[in-house]
Amino acid sequence: MGDKTISIFTLIDTLKSTVYDLDIAILEEASRCSREINQSQVGAWLLSQFQQQDDY
Repeated sequence: MGDKTISIFTLIDTLKSTVYDLDIAILEEASRCSREINQSQVGAWLLSQFQQQDDY
């Protein structure tokens, strides 16, 4: 069986190409963080950033 997990880099690339009003700085920070911490932690952080943007 192949690996069905999505890497944070794939997620970031997808978001960059499909979400136009997203703050690119958040995606770049997530990319930097993904080199240092667990990808699930980066994903949780990224989701929290999106939720904060929705609050505005």
